[in-house]
Amino acid sequence: MEIYAEVANVLFKNIFGFPVVQDPSRRTENLGEFLAAWAELEQALRFLTEREVNRTRQPARVWTPIQESLRVVHKEGLFDSHEIREMEEFRRIRNLASHGHAGWESLLTREMVDKLQHWAKRIRRVTESGDHRLDHRA
Repeated sequence: MEIYAEVANVLFKNIFGFPVVQDPSRRTENLGEFLAAWAELEQALRFLTEREVNRTRQPARVWTPIQESLRVVHKEGLFDSHEIREMEEFRRIRNLASHGHAGWESLLTREMVDKLQHWAKRIRRVTESGDHRLDHRA
């Protein structure tokens, strides 16, 4: 019987992009890695926002919401529209998962975690280097 369940899981994953039954420990691991990468990304975005605000001599804020950070880095040309949409998708998944909305598990795939971790590293490199532009070759 177990083999039939595995076959069904593989077929479902091939059709819909995620398995019908996920290993709970893998789900928890994905969530933890996603949230850690999100925190790194959010911190780096806030740093970039503060740096751009200081560079352009705009009034500084005590705390900048992530949507405002995304607006600033887009306006300053650090990210293009496609990249902003990707960041918004990460934020949407983070919100769904952290607020316990149904269906977040199917969105939080290993590929999504890897993609967010890649973005967090790219943005961290920009903040560490002091460059104004995001390296689009990375």
